[in-house]
Amino acid sequence: MEQETSIYEEWLTTIVNTRLIFNTTEEFEDFIDNHSIHNNSIKKCFTSPQKMRAAFTDLQAFVSFLSQGSLNLSTFMTEYEKASSFFSNNLARRTHPKKTADEILRNHFMPHTINGHPRKKADIYRQIEEQNIDIAILIMMLMKALPGYESKNGDLTNFEEVYEDVIKLLDNFTSNGTIFESLPLIKNAREDDDKTRIVLYYYVYEILNNYKSFSSSSELYNISEKTKNYLAPLNIEGFWNEDGGKLKNTQFWQIVNTIRAGIYFAIYWEKDEENRLKGTKYELYILQDEDRLIFYLAHPKAIKHQIEGRKLTDEDSTWYGTNMLDTTPDELPLQTIMPSKKWPQKIHLTRCTDENVVSQYERWLDYCKIEQQFKQYDYYFEPNIYAITKDHLYIPTESDGVYYKIPKSAHECFGKIHIDDNVGLLHMNNKSYITFSDMMLYISTSDDELDKYGIERVGEIE
Repeated sequence: MEQETSIYEEWLTTIVNTRLIFNTTEEFEDFIDNHSIHNNSIKKCFTSPQKMRAAFTDLQAFVSFLSQGSLNLSTFMTEYEKASSFFSNNLARRTHPKKTADEILRNHFMPHTINGHPRKKADIYRQIEEQNIDIAILIMMLMKALPGYESKNGDLTNFEEVYEDVIKLLDNFTSNGTIFESLPLIKNAREDDDKTRIVLYYYVYEILNNYKSFSSSSELYNISEKTKNYLAPLNIEGFWNEDGGKLKNTQFWQIVNTIRAGIYFAIYWEKDEENRLKGTKYELYILQDEDRLIFYLAHPKAIKHQIEGRKLTDEDSTWYGTNMLDTTPDELPLQTIMPSKKWPQKIHLTRCTDENVVSQYERWLDYCKIEQQFKQYDYYFEPNIYAITKDHLYIPTESDGVYYKIPKSAHECFGKIHIDDNVGLLHMNNKSYITFSDMMLYISTSDDELDKYGIERVGEIE
């Protein structure tokens, strides 16, 4: 009990002195409803160990809320002390801390780009990996966004500037290494109103994790493999609208099943005064994330941009969340997870069960002039691996009895492919692509592109 009291006293003292969760002591005092901390030690401010523990528990719950359940304050405090000690012994006197921060990031995430460091510096970077020092904490300390564990620097002023310096560093570092023009979390970090040290740590930690996940085909494939286990098939095929299921407007949604459970086409229809029915077809993925569901919507342009090797932008896709739903829900109350200027913050859909409403939508689809928006991006894809041998993958071509023979050695992930992966032919604008959907790789079936990968057209499996 005495040891437990000691650690809570230490942690609370550090939280106050470093302004970790709140930028001022006054804000901290308001939160725990104790206004004597600015004049006294933590030990004198709490009349019992139980109250000290309760205060920390409240702070832990608050940090969990701020980080959407990602951060455990107890774990962070342990890692903070460890990283602070390492920083003090090895990095505190760096002449160019921003350059050092960039080197640490590259050494950790892109070691293949490093030509070598001086022996002493190389030894420090090796110790970071061997001792499993928290990279996010080191980066924040180097950028003067987080003080030492035992710091007593006082209230924070103009922290927004330091906050932006760190986010800018990460934006520059991650912008050239993923499928995104800018990681969505970068935007979230900049728009978050709670610009505190713990919130910044949450974003730095998550941005670096995201970067790792999207920085290579191998990581993308691994993420995709895990995602398959979290697809949440719902019975949602049919008509939906944002008018409580009533026929109040001429806009509605039509959700269509695909061959894979948990993945759908969601078509947004809008009828105008000239009886033209304009439709935009999105891809919809539904994933289970503990006690909530995640709805991922991809714009028709997203696939085209991936085929062209372009970075994905805010316009290409978005994420919505909702509480767990019944297998056959009547409503889909979706709230955006990623703030966006291109997508609505909320979409509240109600299933259309009124026969008059359903029949009206069906008549519009039958008799109105259909204008498929972004038709140039419409595509057809079907996974169709025909065979996997020791050294090759075989995918049927457009001609009967002819196969694309793909060497496993042509790509680092081809050796991981198994028969039920999303690999096949995708057709768009009269062109075909051998598609490895799980790693976002699209190979044109033109002769020049096939030659790059050593892919042949053959008439038999060898």
